[in-house]
Amino acid sequence: MLKEDIQPGDAYVHDVIGHGIMGMCHIDQGLVGGNEMTLRAGGPGAFTGFIPDQLSPLDVQAAQAVYGTDLQPGATRADFVSRGLVRP
Repeated sequence: MLKEDIQPGDAYVHDVIGHGIMGMCHIDQGLVGGNEMTLRAGGPGAFTGFIPDQLSPLDVQAAQAVYGTDLQPGATRADFVSRGLVRP
């Protein structure tokens, strides 16, 4: 295996935990204070190696807000907006 084939720890957590297990999408790191604020960092300036390698307090807060609703898998953006979870 080449060094280039090994995924950094934070990218692994981002993909496996963030997307795979928790079903989280990307969030623009510029809107939440930087790469270090969420393992879901995405958008311009989001770089592997600078995001957390575990759930951040912001990630936990977002998960509690979403999973504390009646949203079901496959919910649309409009569903999230109607529950006040994202800006319209």
